[in-house]
Amino acid sequence: HTTVSNASYSNGQATNLQATAANQFVTYATPAALPNASYHVLVGFKKASNAGKFQVAASDTLAGPYTSLGAVQDGYASSNSYTSVTLPDVMFSTVGTKFIRFTVTGKNTSSSSYQVFPDYIEMTRF
Repeated sequence: HTTVSNASYSNGQATNLQATAANQFVTYATPAALPNASYHVLVGFKKASNAGKFQVAASDTLAGPYTSLGAVQDGYASSNSYTSVTLPDVMFSTVGTKFIRFTVTGKNTSSSSYQVFPDYIEMTRF
């Protein structure tokens, strides 16, 4: 997992999970404690010829359990592109830091690798 820079990312930089197989993951913590509430979730990521398929999941604690948010996402594209996907809403039952995990589930048969390129996670309370 490393930071990468590119003007096409939402803030000029993002991260790269340099996965080599399924079941590898990266977990992000919210920068501040969040109230217990429901949230809309939007995830931005780069699609690439070396990107894998991944599942986004959320948890109230780092140890889990993690709840999958929607379907597996396919990060493969024959050329780089930047996209976002609206995931199902998530309900956090406690106040505090929340955790979002990207887990590699496999790869498109056309992809050369299993990498994941998360750009941003936007959570909006409602």
